[in-house]
Amino acid sequence: MIKYLYALDNDGKSICISDLNEKNRKYSEFRCICCGDKLIPRLGEIKKHHFAHKSELNCSYETYLHKLGKIMFMNEYQYCLNNNSPFWIDYVEENYCVSCHDNYGRQCFLDSQTKKFDLTKTHKIILMEQKNGDFIPDLTLKSSKQENDIFVEIAVTHKSEHKKLTSGIRIIELNIKHEDDLIFLKDHDLKAENTLLKFINFRTSLKKIKKFTLYSNCPKYFHYIIYYKTGKTYLGLKKYYEIPKELSRYDTIHSTLIDDEVTDSDKIKNSKEYDLLKKLFISGKKIKHCSICRYSAKRHTWDINFWCKFLRKHCIGSDALKCGYHRCKIDFYQEATSKNKYYQQSSRSM
Repeated sequence: MIKYLYALDNDGKSICISDLNEKNRKYSEFRCICCGDKLIPRLGEIKKHHFAHKSELNCSYETYLHKLGKIMFMNEYQYCLNNNSPFWIDYVEENYCVSCHDNYGRQCFLDSQTKKFDLTKTHKIILMEQKNGDFIPDLTLKSSKQENDIFVEIAVTHKSEHKKLTSGIRIIELNIKHEDDLIFLKDHDLKAENTLLKFINFRTSLKKIKKFTLYSNCPKYFHYIIYYKTGKTYLGLKKYYEIPKELSRYDTIHSTLIDDEVTDSDKIKNSKEYDLLKKLFISGKKIKHCSICRYSAKRHTWDINFWCKFLRKHCIGSDALKCGYHRCKIDFYQEATSKNKYYQQSSRSM
């Protein structure tokens, strides 16, 4: 026979066996959350206190848990609404530095913080198993705007359906296996670190900060590429305040930042250099650089020279400008000819 820790009292509210004693047990009848049949509170001194049916019934523990989760969440949330008490939920706020955004159109990730929000401030109604659009969620936290509604799903053996998960609707999923898994609801705090909770379709909050009033105070370096009219290509690290100086010194055709940012101690990844040169080449720019030559050997770090397999010697990237044997890598050329008319009409000498 199944032993329950929770039952429904005369008011239809869930009550835990630990809240009963020989005196207050007489003030209410108790019914099964699953089947509605009458339950007897067992408060003996030998066995663990529990609710039990008078006679053995075909009652499902999984169904009991599912209904218990819905009732407990609804009761606790409604308590907060009735008593102007907060019901907290964690959300992630990411901080970005926008000191350089006006001049360079760039923002940099600083850190992320977990903060709390009181759901009762925006979601004043809670409903159980009410149709909402194409779905009937276990619980709905209603907002003044339907698109801001939040679904609450109690998952015992069955997780939320794929259609619901991909609907874009925000969902709080509680994954429970035992009655004790629901105790945290009494704290009125849905914490991000709680492994029983899953927050689906919740967006990260973004906060923009002007951290540096002077560019020179920013400690970060960024991958930067400059393509000069002479055909030379510069690939390296620069700080923001150094970029205008570099551009003003020479005639340039193209310059851009590579997305990933690095600190002083980091090394630039070879793949970033390669990918960006490939993008410029396909766009129609006549780039000659050792890193995209089919005869160059792979480098292991940023500051080691290339090894030319044709000339059998070390080279630096810009040596390709004067090299009569420079040939673009096959994948560069094939993709360029398929995407750019310039290469379809040009000779294979590039």
